[in-house]
Amino acid sequence: MSASHPSSPPSSRPDSVTTSRPGHPGHPTGNGHPGDRDGSRAKGGPSGPPPVDPALLYSPLLARTTRWSAVLFSAASVVTGLLFVLVGAVVDRYLATSGATPDIVEAGTLPDANQAPFAPLVAGISPTVGEWSTLVVAVLAAVLTGAGVWVTARGSAREEATVRDRIIRQILRVGPTPRAGDRTGAVVSMAMDGAERVAAYRVGFVGPSVASVVSPVLVLGVIALFIDWVTALVVLVLVPLIPAAVYGFQRAFRRVSGQSRAQRQALAADYLDALQGLTTLRLLRAAPLMQARLAAAGERNRRSVMRLLAVNQVVILVTDGVFFLIMVSALAVLAVVRLDADVITAGQGLALILMTTVLLEPLAKVGSFFYVGLGGRATERGIARILRSQPGVVGGRDPLGAVASASVPVLEFADVTCGYGDTPVLRGASFSVNAGEHVAIVGRSGAGKSTIVRLIERSLDTQGGQVLFGGVPVTDVTVTSARAFSAVVRQSTYLFTGTIRENLAVACPDASDEDMWAALARAHLRADVEAMPNGLDTRVGERGATLSGGQAQRLSLARALLSGSGLIVLDEPTSQVDVASERAILDAIDEMVRSGERTVVTITHRASSLRTVDRVVRVEGGVVQEVTQ
Repeated sequence: MSASHPSSPPSSRPDSVTTSRPGHPGHPTGNGHPGDRDGSRAKGGPSGPPPVDPALLYSPLLARTTRWSAVLFSAASVVTGLLFVLVGAVVDRYLATSGATPDIVEAGTLPDANQAPFAPLVAGISPTVGEWSTLVVAVLAAVLTGAGVWVTARGSAREEATVRDRIIRQILRVGPTPRAGDRTGAVVSMAMDGAERVAAYRVGFVGPSVASVVSPVLVLGVIALFIDWVTALVVLVLVPLIPAAVYGFQRAFRRVSGQSRAQRQALAADYLDALQGLTTLRLLRAAPLMQARLAAAGERNRRSVMRLLAVNQVVILVTDGVFFLIMVSALAVLAVVRLDADVITAGQGLALILMTTVLLEPLAKVGSFFYVGLGGRATERGIARILRSQPGVVGGRDPLGAVASASVPVLEFADVTCGYGDTPVLRGASFSVNAGEHVAIVGRSGAGKSTIVRLIERSLDTQGGQVLFGGVPVTDVTVTSARAFSAVVRQSTYLFTGTIRENLAVACPDASDEDMWAALARAHLRADVEAMPNGLDTRVGERGATLSGGQAQRLSLARALLSGSGLIVLDEPTSQVDVASERAILDAIDEMVRSGERTVVTITHRASSLRTVDRVVRVEGGVVQEVTQ
């Protein structure tokens, strides 16, 4: 188990998260964007991006929610169509019984030439029944619409939480190595804003959009049954043009939406970089440089948004100016022609005109298509890429049991070869560490010491040879149990925003206060914590801002001791502390070694850290050589 990873304090020990140095091939902050690798941002391959399996992102309830949303909105459209038929019937009834001129009376009387099957049924409704029926149908349409909105809103909230949970779980499961090209800010943006966007797309957009395509066809059925089947047949030819146009716009402008998403996430990543490095920027007087960088990123994001808005406005202008005009004009002309031909009544003609509000429902979706539809699809592909990523290490199915014999090395590297890409770091490295030993690993920067740590903590796999824990190859046991075998204390300690108690509980959620105080005492930190007003409940601030460097390092050591791991790996534990803190840390390490309860591996450059080691090995040229016994 790694004692200092960046994550939120979980309710149980994390089993797959680790932290490496910035710039190192495993560090979670890189220069890319989620979903964008090898410069392929906003582009698919030769055949476009791979399709996204909804089951990868969403809950099993998604299909049912989308189906119910489409059904409710479609039913509301049909009932609205029936409402317009009843409104027309009421108008006809008043015209027929008005006692006005014969032409007006005739306009409200159903012609014999009308062949709509249910037209006579509606035409025979009395004014009182017609008025009450209209009211009931209007309420029913409102109820169905309200139910559709409720189902959509509830489903969208549920799917947003599901997507966000899956992203976070995947990041914790996979660890940093497969995400080396992703910037932390972009990943955070994907988990927050991205989850909201894809939920709005899949639930709040897809279901209603399906209904907006199906509804016109169903309403045409209402027209054919209650008004005029010839008019319905003519309009049926025009209706498919709208979804065909929407699909064409999607194909034409998908890249614009993808570029907007990439720029938005790049801006989020730059802002997070600036916040995380605020102290460094201030000390180096580099704030103006970062300000210029943020301004440039903001300008690129603004331009991408304005480009998307411009495309959206052009599309709305085309759809409103062409499709809307064509549909309204067609229905108006058909209503006049069929009324003049004594096929329909004046009320039925009015109902046809009112039907345009339902028949043009797909056009209402075109405007939101570019904000919700294309944006949701682009973000969905980025999230799917994260969820498809595989862990950088692979283990077996069996847990790692306790070491059975003291004669078996606790840790052994057997002819290990490892590197990053085509760059080899370790070449046939071999060494072992016995139970209760304190072994120091030294070497120049870049020699492979940190690679050895990453192999021990199981955030990296070998390319040749074996790493063994207690004589068992780490690839034969589960990654979780292999990671629990060791605890790593890094030179850059990561403390969570919270209390000392919460930071210790990361290593052992069930630890009592007595266990925590004992761990603090062994790390030579108990006296410091007891002097704090709130003791274990003292808040450490963001990244341990309220603690000194030495206190933070000793708290990390206490966390490692509390984990119960038999192998403690100390990665430059005193490199960033003052002399007094270094003495306290070394005293704690000496006592831990003398107790014989732990096996200790120390990575160091400092001679002072070697005073109690049993052996020193040097990493040089990718090979591990013993220096002294």
